[in-house]
Amino acid sequence: MRAVLDALARDDRALLRQLLHPYLHWTEGGRTVRGRTRVLDHLAAHPAAGPPVSYELRDGQVYRWTGDQGVSVNRRWMRHPVIRLPAYRVLLLPGQPGRRKGER
Repeated sequence: MRAVLDALARDDRALLRQLLHPYLHWTEGGRTVRGRTRVLDHLAAHPAAGPPVSYELRDGQVYRWTGDQGVSVNRRWMRHPVIRLPAYRVLLLPGQPGRRKGER
C-alpha cells in the first residue's frame, strides 16, 4: 500500500497502472468510480484525500479502495445549493417586484 500512496503523491500514472487492478472499485466522498482507466481520470481531476479507510488486494493489486465517507473530494456543490420546491409554489419576498397579493 505504501507504493500506491507514493505513486499517488508523485502522480506516477505508469506505476499506478501496475499497482491498480483493472476492475478497481474506488469509493471516496460517497462516490464510487469503477475501472482503472476511469479511476486514473478521476484522480487527475480530484486527487485522493489521503490514505484509505479500508482496501482490498487481488493478485497483488488494489482491487477496492474506500476513502473517508464523510469528506467529499469535490465540495463545489456546497457553495451553490439547489433548493427544489414543488412547481406550483411561488415564493416572493416582501418588497420583491412581481405578483400582486392574492395572485397565483
